[in-house]
Amino acid sequence: MDIMFIYFEDCSLIINKVDLNEHDVDVTEIKQRYQDIGIPVFCVSVQDKRGVNTVKEHVKNQVVVFSGASGVGKSSIINCLQTEHQQD
Repeated sequence: MDIMFIYFEDCSLIINKVDLNEHDVDVTEIKQRYQDIGIPVFCVSVQDKRGVNTVKEHVKNQVVVFSGASGVGKSSIINCLQTEHQQD
């Protein structure tokens, strides 16, 4: 994933499913690592809507691309952000 930040300008990192954190990952450390190099980081939970409005404001009126491994919640985030069309 880090390669995306090299090839594209104005990238942001969205850490989804922070409500789960099954493996007791220190999200604060990961978030700080990317913020230290100038990448905006958003921690969200689609389930309890945590952080969704902040992301919504950040991407407002922009063309946005979501990238990530299967099962990380890309479609869920997109569905939360848009009001008209839902992803399957």
